[in-house]
Amino acid sequence: MLHLAMSKQFQRKRQLILTGLGMSTITNFH
Repeated sequence: MLHLAMSKQFQRKRQLILTGLGMSTITNFH
């Protein structure tokens, strides 16, 4: 149960990082 929660939190963190990188690259291209 704990492992599942940790993996879910990790996925959310990874999603935030990916979106952050995407936004930074978009702003860099502008």
